[in-house]
Amino acid sequence: MIKFLTLLILLTSAFAMAAKDRGYTSSGFAVTAFWLIEDIKEVTTTDATQTTLISWTLPTDGDTWLVTTTCHADGDNIETFEKSISVSRASGLASINGSIVNNFTQPSPSYAFTYDTNSADLRARITGATSDTVVWHCIYGKKTLK
Repeated sequence: MIKFLTLLILLTSAFAMAAKDRGYTSSGFAVTAFWLIEDIKEVTTTDATQTTLISWTLPTDGDTWLVTTTCHADGDNIETFEKSISVSRASGLASINGSIVNNFTQPSPSYAFTYDTNSADLRARITGATSDTVVWHCIYGKKTLK
């Protein structure tokens, strides 16, 4: 429960920072919905294998979404990632707008977290380290922007 609450607090602060970093203010994009905490996931990476944490099909063309993901690893090396991305869909295909924002990163150089697209899907992907098994606790949320 403490891990969940810690992630929830980190994610809530990340949403505000990510929106500000992206320039989403009252003079820019209009906020049309509350943050939706979509899922809390636990995934395990073994060796340096990339694992898909989330795969989300963007619902309609024309909307822009802000997505933030926070991951924390258990084990000898405590690792934390928190990244945000702006993504939209046009002609049925998802595309990343700009670059990935690193809200917080405390990783060893051998761990990696990134977003990418596949057709109409946004994917969050995490990679562990060689000869290492890591259990990641992750939470992600999204918000539509107009």
